[in-house]
Amino acid sequence: GLFLEKFRWVSIPGGIKYSSYYEPRLRASHERRPEKGLTEPLYRVPPDMAAYKASHGGKYYSRRQIEGVLAGRGLEMAWADPVDVFFLQIQGSGKLLFDDGTEAYVNYAGQNGHKYKSSGRIMTEKGRLLKRGDIFEQRQWFKDHPDRVNEILFENPSYVFFKWGLRGATGAMGY
Repeated sequence: GLFLEKFRWVSIPGGIKYSSYYEPRLRASHERRPEKGLTEPLYRVPPDMAAYKASHGGKYYSRRQIEGVLAGRGLEMAWADPVDVFFLQIQGSGKLLFDDGTEAYVNYAGQNGHKYKSSGRIMTEKGRLLKRGDIFEQRQWFKDHPDRVNEILFENPSYVFFKWGLRGATGAMGY
């Protein structure tokens, strides 16, 4: 129907290149603020990561180990909600809305070398998701079980590091 009636279909030699990105916007702080739920740091790439990975089979510390290894080393760029940071790591870039009214972009800067395991898969395997398994159901589960967030997040050993950006996500085509 409708598509056949309202659109003219054409063949494009060589195919079409397109992409699309979701740009998460996170509440953030320049300092850790537990009273606001801003307890998870966004870390910049540790200066020892390349050397460590070279001598450890291409892997840096896992998500579960990162906090203990990097805490207090001055690599914290900002603080945000742990679940928001997790989903920001999946997207690879986003915008931080600081509690002092300032804003800043963060972009992907590196990864610890561990294989990514989706939170949806983890939650399904653990019997935590009952319906769709989408991000909305996941976020609701995290909201309903704040004391069990790390039970899920730590099952994904992959960890993404950030750098300050001048703009949001850019694709392979440069925009």
